Amino acid sequence: MAGLKDSFIQPSLSEMGAELLAIFQKRPYEPRSLESLARDVGRNAEEVEAGLRELEKLGLLRSPEGYALDLAKAKAIGIKYAPGEGRIQRPDISIRVENVVASGKLDHELDLQFISRIAPSAEYRPEVFPGLVYRLRKPKSVSLIFSSGKIVCAGAKSERQAKMAINKIVEELKMKGIVIAGNPAVRIDNIVASADFRGQIDLEGMAESKPRTIYEPEQFPALIYRSDDPKAVMLVFSSGRVICSGAKKERDAKRALYKLFYDLAESNLIFRTEPTYGMMPSIGIPSPMRDVPQL
Repeated sequence: MAGLKDSFIQPSLSEMGAELLAIFQKRPYEPRSLESLARDVGRNAEEVEAGLRELEKLGLLRSPEGYALDLAKAKAIGIKYAPGEGRIQRPDISIRVENVVASGKLDHELDLQFISRIAPSAEYRPEVFPGLVYRLRKPKSVSLIFSSGKIVCAGAKSERQAKMAINKIVEELKMKGIVIAGNPAVRIDNIVASADFRGQIDLEGMAESKPRTIYEPEQFPALIYRSDDPKAVMLVFSSGRVICSGAKKERDAKRALYKLFYDLAESNLIFRTEPTYGMMPSIGIPSPMRDVPQL
């Protein structure tokens, strides 16, 4: 018998049924009463009962002590993404750059003891760490300055902020009387971005079907996935949260995350916890999903 994920049976849900499904999927282990559901959706009890009957007919609910989601059945419910002009529209997921690490190198050495005396925002304890810590409020970041002339900046939220922070440090040092020849060539070393795919991810299925994955749940709850194009390493959590690192450009980090989302959706490995407007739940994700948005 074909597995449930291989089926393309598409249950038809009303707006009320889809709204209730979203509520249950957000808190699948919490039994709900008819009254509390009516309050949450802002409808009367009769409308809510009609939506509950829809879900019960699909076998999605269990109700020994109130209404709750049948996880074994609901896990197979995904979201059908409506294609627009031959390609899938950009998914409703949120991506945020968490940290940008950049570095620059001066052509000469620096006297860190002298810098620590004249710069109030500097902290230097050579017995603990060989670098001087230099903090900026705007753009908010922390940089390490080494006597060799190397500067490493972390904490910026964009490539532009990281480059601005290193150049600002150089300008502040010059203003304090430190002789600096030229400006450092700044390069981006790493970008960390996070995404919320807004759905449950089947990590076991992903580990079995996708190459370049490591999943050992008894040691760490996330699956490690290595992307070849673009080059990046991602931590994938079953909650739908994904952390991407290793990219050198913001657009590469975002492209890697979008590409992973489409791959999971096409493989029916992600199950949305809230319906997207105008899209009905279905079993199976249709193609075409191979066209990743160009960022």
